[in-house]
Amino acid sequence: MKTVLVTGCFDLFHYGHLKFFEAAAACGDRLVVGVAEDDTVRRVKGENRPIYPLEHRIALLEACRHVDAVEVFSLESQLDLVAKVAPDICVEGVDGNARLREILQELELDTPVQTVDTDYIHTTDIVEKILKG
Repeated sequence: MKTVLVTGCFDLFHYGHLKFFEAAAACGDRLVVGVAEDDTVRRVKGENRPIYPLEHRIALLEACRHVDAVEVFSLESQLDLVAKVAPDICVEGVDGNARLREILQELELDTPVQTVDTDYIHTTDIVEKILKG
């Protein structure tokens, strides 16, 4: 069984996330989504984020038919997440995931990282559009 890992905030679940999970799931047999806990999202995205608290984001991710498992991580525990999941492949969006690549090197894992382009939509862009009216 080929395990695929993706990580992110996945705040304000939208069509871009759905297409990303669909593409990631097609890369293997089991899709594990690492979702950032609330404090990590705030540290990375700013004080006004996340829009949805962790419990809501987990529920939305678990409801997605492409997702087989959801794991929570913080900036400090992302390495532990990758070690625990031991993915056969990691998938990232076109905006990349430099920290994930660093972790794979730190763990000395020869795990390939596949980039998928799904006409990526950013939650930040959606929030800005809503605020501008």
